[in-house]
Amino acid sequence: MRRREWLFVVSAAVVLLVLLAEVAARWSGVLSMPLYLADPQLGYVPRPDQQGAQLHKNAWVVNEKSMGTSSWSPNGARDLLLLGDSLVWGGDAYDQPDRLGPQMEQGLPDWRVWPAAANSWAVLNEIAYLDHHPDVQAEADVVVWVLNTADLGGRAQWANPISHPLERPASAVVYLLQRHVLRDVGHLFDRLKWAVMGPGPGQQRAQVVDAASVAALERKLQQLSGKPVLFVLVPHRAELGEPTPRYLEFRAALVGALGGCCGLLELRDDPGWTLGLYRDEIHPTVQGNRLLAARIVQRLVKDDAWRSRQ
Repeated sequence: MRRREWLFVVSAAVVLLVLLAEVAARWSGVLSMPLYLADPQLGYVPRPDQQGAQLHKNAWVVNEKSMGTSSWSPNGARDLLLLGDSLVWGGDAYDQPDRLGPQMEQGLPDWRVWPAAANSWAVLNEIAYLDHHPDVQAEADVVVWVLNTADLGGRAQWANPISHPLERPASAVVYLLQRHVLRDVGHLFDRLKWAVMGPGPGQQRAQVVDAASVAALERKLQQLSGKPVLFVLVPHRAELGEPTPRYLEFRAALVGALGGCCGLLELRDDPGWTLGLYRDEIHPTVQGNRLLAARIVQRLVKDDAWRSRQ
């Protein structure tokens, strides 16, 4: 066979393999992911009215208020607003019933839990969501605000079409390469570079507390005056055991902003909250998520302000 014919056969085989890989990737359900809207104030927010199942396994849903639950229909007496970042949103690792909001509803059968969250949101994003949806804020009878020590920094802005896609990717294969292979190679390169040279100016420790975030939180809590508000502080894996300076700095700023107006539940104080409940540095396993929901429900049920709503 001539060289030109060999090149044609090889090229055709490569094209066929790429097409088969694309079909297989699409069939796997890898592109069944929530899409986002970018916004200067919100930063970004899950696009309303969508649903799917990542890899045909882990279902997810977003209602018309960009909440990770079914249609917005407050019952007028027992509505719990659950605010947070990926700890509330859940992501690909959880099936819909295993996410924090549905887990809390199992322990509060007479209540509706309305989770408003997005991956990597900070307090300023969550406040912007409340400002954008004043009816949600008004209808909430109780507010549960889930935080970690990254959340009093600046507002998170949209920047990544892989982690927060605005449109469905044109190619499932390219998306997989970008999300997993290229990202992991980049992380490995960064770790090797830091080991030799140390972190560069752009990789220094992120600011723990931003004064504008603290001031905005204080103003929002004044607006929420009269509603029971519980803050839940979930530690990173590295913050279990002895509290880190980062944790102490964040906690001091949060307690100062609360000024005694709200409840505070610290998972670090729970002897049952252990390293084995983490699936990565920040997020709990499904079992950990169930325990987190149970601890929040327990705290709410025994709280005087909560009981007055029963």
